[in-house]
Amino acid sequence: MTDGSPMQPRRSLISVWQAVALHLADRGQACVLLDAALEIQMLSAALEKTLGWEREQVEGRSWVDVITPPELAAVTRLRLERALAGVVRTVETEAITSAGQRLLVVFDAALIGRCAEQSLLLTLSSVRRAEQNVDLRVAGEVDYDISSSVSDFGRLLAVTHPAGAAPVGGELVARCYSVIAGRSAPCANCPVLRPDSEGWPRTEARRVGAKSAVYEVVTAEGGGARVHMRLRRIPEASVSAIYETKVRDLADAARLSERERAVLTYLLMGRSISDIASILDISPRTVKFHQANVLEKLGADSRADLIRLIT
Repeated sequence: MTDGSPMQPRRSLISVWQAVALHLADRGQACVLLDAALEIQMLSAALEKTLGWEREQVEGRSWVDVITPPELAAVTRLRLERALAGVVRTVETEAITSAGQRLLVVFDAALIGRCAEQSLLLTLSSVRRAEQNVDLRVAGEVDYDISSSVSDFGRLLAVTHPAGAAPVGGELVARCYSVIAGRSAPCANCPVLRPDSEGWPRTEARRVGAKSAVYEVVTAEGGGARVHMRLRRIPEASVSAIYETKVRDLADAARLSERERAVLTYLLMGRSISDIASILDISPRTVKFHQANVLEKLGADSRADLIRLIT
């Protein structure tokens, strides 16, 4: 191997690309060349004009990091990597202009070069302004429909926000787990992915934030190719009020005495017989007597049964 020979293939590749780029530029084509790391190697003048970015600002930087909206970064990276692997020939995504405007862009994808030197040439086929998405991750309540098919899981088909219908971007871009949860893959606790034997509707609840007193409740209804989802964020105070109301309604329906109501409340809190006796200033034997009456009136066999009645 002679000195300098390892670099010869790269010089040859670049010269070929430059010739192609000049040809496309002469025809006014808007295109960009990405290397295997998805870094921008060349931006045509026409695409410069479309995006508002000067090539000196973006060349050598990642398309995903610079031009893709942060919440769509993972999805866009996956699509570009699939194009680099030759799996897809069209890439649809959103792009942010230098002025901060969001555009929905569709590129025709073509591979240039071979092996380690292989690059991805994206030629713009269509562009339109993307409506600004509602920040669904901080909304108090959102209703949305998603595709539940295996090949297209999570695609947002419709979104209704308290302020009205909310645009969700390109139909091949917006995924519920990306836009709402900020994830690159479906949520592990997604109610749609539970076994079919569980039936519908299905509800999943979780506490959000390390210190926040808020619960996120997601309900899935439907079970077909299109599933309706309802997201609600409920303050802990509201959750406690709902729980207390259910306990009160249960006690009213069973016509429990005041002492039996008190014993029921502490039983549901998980307090022991001796603790309840100490709190109510009665004997453990009396607590057991009231507990037996509570179980009988509510038709429960155990404390676990009582908990089941209010869940």
